[in-house]
Amino acid sequence: MNRKKETIVFIVIILVLGFWRFGGGQQMYFSPEKVMYACEEGLHYGPSEKVLLKKQLGNRAIVIGKLDDGISVVHSKRSLLGMWKLGEGSVTGYWKITDDVEAAYSSRFRLIYGAVKNKDIKTIETAAAKVKDGELEILEKANCNVDNDGFFYANTGDYYTEDDGVYFRIAYIYGFDENGTLIYSYSY
Repeated sequence: MNRKKETIVFIVIILVLGFWRFGGGQQMYFSPEKVMYACEEGLHYGPSEKVLLKKQLGNRAIVIGKLDDGISVVHSKRSLLGMWKLGEGSVTGYWKITDDVEAAYSSRFRLIYGAVKNKDIKTIETAAAKVKDGELEILEKANCNVDNDGFFYANTGDYYTEDDGVYFRIAYIYGFDENGTLIYSYSY
């Protein structure tokens, strides 16, 4: 190899290593699950026993993992060369389940999800809502089965908006036992 080719190769190597070290490359991972485990380690909780749900829409993904007394919710996005890094614009991390049922709605991922602490609850009825100017509008109702890990989820329609005056939340949660008897209710 002549001197010019060697110089170009070394410059490329220096640029790649420099980017990796100082440009945030050390915070990129091969999968959204790896991002979740790194986030858990960085925030000093976990690691998750298993991945309960992974949902990818475009270049973004949400991964939900099972913990002893809660769930781990981490958003990630695709970066350079197909690698993944922590996504912005959302609260990620440990979500301790303190009530019988906890639920959330992610309009970006078109997903209602949550966890159940009360083992008698077998099905959940809930609704995603949009709040604008203090007015609550129910967007979609969902009926979810609770799995053995106490986790439930339902896919929803696309209601995502970047309007600053709008936010999304769960409107209500009803929990039913195996006989269909209402044993838990909560309205926000």
